Order: sequence, then structure tokens, then C-alpha cells
Amino acid sequence: MSRRNDISTPEGYFGDLQKRLSEIPARPARVSTVHRLAPYVAIAASFLVAVMLGNSILRKTATPAEDDTWSYISYLADALDPDGASLVDWEMDEEESGLSEEDIINYLLADGISVEHLNYLSYEAAY
Repeated sequence: MSRRNDISTPEGYFGDLQKRLSEIPARPARVSTVHRLAPYVAIAASFLVAVMLGNSILRKTATPAEDDTWSYISYLADALDPDGASLVDWEMDEEESGLSEEDIINYLLADGISVEHLNYLSYEAAY
């Protein structure tokens, strides 16, 4: 292998180098706020588009959840009366069970069930 340098510069390259460097336009002193924020806005917009597309795809492919209201009611009934004697028979009179509807509602409210859920259950029971 030879140690000779075979690379050379073109004729007159360094002679007019200063002239060519002075022809390069100067960099603008200030960059506007719009130009500085443009990449961040573009990234935020792309994330927003990705989230919206994902949401629409998931909504179209998701199966609706089963209505488990009655299983929730039976769970609450078991919690109120573990023996299942008084609340399982919904047709039982207040005198037979010893519990009024108001007693059950007050117990459920004290147990943490929301008023909206109770309203939904009473609306559903009416139909």
C-alpha cells in the first residue's frame, strides 16, 4: 500500500474561496414563534388524529356489554339478607318480609349505591 496522497483540490479552489463564502446568505437573526412552535403543533395534531382513528375503530369493533343489572340486584339482595328469605321473593308483602321499600332504599344508599343507579332500577322495574 502506498502512502502517497492521490487526492487533490481543483485549480483555483482556495483562490476564490473567500468570495464564495461571502455569497452565502446570512442566517436570520430571529425565528418567528410560529416557526418554532410548528413542529410541536404537528406532533400534537398527529397524536390527536391517531387517538381519534383508534377510538372510531374500537367503537365499531367493540361488542356491547351485557346488561347485568339483575345480577347486581341479586348480589345486593344477598348482601342484605344472606339467607335469601326476604328479598328473593319480590312478590312478598311488606308485612310478610318486615322490610318496606323505603328500608331497602335507605340501606342501599347507606351501602354506597348511587341515587342515579336506584333511579335507573326503579325506572326499569316500572316497565
